[in-house]
Amino acid sequence: MPLGSPPGAAFESVMVLSITRLAADVEPRRPSGYPAGMRDLDDLFAGLAQSRFRRRFALGRREADYLAQRGLDAVLAHGAEFVADRLAPARPANDGRQTPWRNHPIFVAQHATGTCCRTCLARWHRIPAERALSAGEQAYVLAVIARWLRNQPEAATAPRQPDLFRD
Repeated sequence: MPLGSPPGAAFESVMVLSITRLAADVEPRRPSGYPAGMRDLDDLFAGLAQSRFRRRFALGRREADYLAQRGLDAVLAHGAEFVADRLAPARPANDGRQTPWRNHPIFVAQHATGTCCRTCLARWHRIPAERALSAGEQAYVLAVIARWLRNQPEAATAPRQPDLFRD
């Protein structure tokens, strides 16, 4: 950490990396380490597919390009920060309106998976509002987002290699 970093900055960055790594590596139906009560991912995605509102979301060209250029790991690292800053507090600022609709793959995924605000978290994921999210709940949210992103038709798991030689 650079000199002058706020106290706890090192812990926060380690926590973000740990949560991101957990979400990126996990695909089971009910990953170990998640708090009790978290939904089975297969059941969750079956329910989301039944929602006319949730199933209409897909990555646009801009978001798909962003994901392809940076790769899933980098995008999930951004997602861990977004979740920690915008969703994890007990009373997030502008709750219900804190997640933009486009311009980042994480934002689109949050709306598609019901992880966009505390009301949707309570409805779709059985995570009560009015209390801060635990590290395990944050990891669960990221695993849900990661699964949705992996299932997108143009999802890339590694950054796109630029063309060095063009004809």
